[in-house]
Amino acid sequence: MPHRRDMAMLLRLVPLSPVFALLAHSSSINSSLPHSIALGALLVPTMFVSARWFSANADEPSFELGFAALGVPAAASGAVSAAMAFGLVALAGRVMLELAQRAERWRVPAAVVGAALLVGLPFTAALATSAFYTEPASPIVYVYLIPHALLLAGWLRKAVQPLASPLPPEPWMRSIEWIGLAIVPVVYVILSLGALPYFANVSLSVSLWPPMVVLAGAAALVFAFRTRRLDLQPRVAKILDAFFSLDWLQYLASRVLQAIEWVFYFGSRLLEGNAGLLWAIMLVVLMLSLIAQFAFPG
Repeated sequence: MPHRRDMAMLLRLVPLSPVFALLAHSSSINSSLPHSIALGALLVPTMFVSARWFSANADEPSFELGFAALGVPAAASGAVSAAMAFGLVALAGRVMLELAQRAERWRVPAAVVGAALLVGLPFTAALATSAFYTEPASPIVYVYLIPHALLLAGWLRKAVQPLASPLPPEPWMRSIEWIGLAIVPVVYVILSLGALPYFANVSLSVSLWPPMVVLAGAAALVFAFRTRRLDLQPRVAKILDAFFSLDWLQYLASRVLQAIEWVFYFGSRLLEGNAGLLWAIMLVVLMLSLIAQFAFPG
């Protein structure tokens, strides 16, 4: 399960999506320099989270964070359907990963099928992710294919590895666990069938190239790093993790609130102390002088 700080980071990302979706429909924001700057700024944490997932263990919550981070620039570009599809992949990908890991000798075919469902091929529920790339609001959008491929490559690397925790020994408990794992892919396929009217209005030749590029990039990454990990220097990783966790922003806000609290405390002590009456008289005199100056200028 994700630990509390990562879940807090995910919850900070989610409210940004509707905000950027509203900004994307503003003529002063969309297709402008500030919009491109925003996409470039969002690319940095997205790249960091996806690289961390590619080199991390299977219990690392960076998979959900990575696709949530992809959903934010998609919403910022006005591709609301793509943002929703990225969220759907974030919800279903973890269960499909565990299902592939428990497939034993069928682990590789299960991983291939799972990757095909998650990457956004035609007639799958994730097809809408292609709308983020086929109608780009800025050339920077194409760079997001790299973190997308990193996330899928990390999923593939972990899907072909056996799960550390074995199935329960009791047959009835194994049956319940298999049924629970199978529910999510079944619902995912049902959603794909329910989206058939949407597929009728989509040019498959246009929407096919983004998932193919992501698949090719993921396969190349898996092949290139099949015997080694993509690791950052520990000090650099620690600094980036501390920055993107936004703990420093919470610390800064608490310090500002403490400073404001001290100002009010000092003012109340000053006005309520032994010299409080004197300060009150001086304030009244100052107000009367200002009133006399502006009300009776002559």
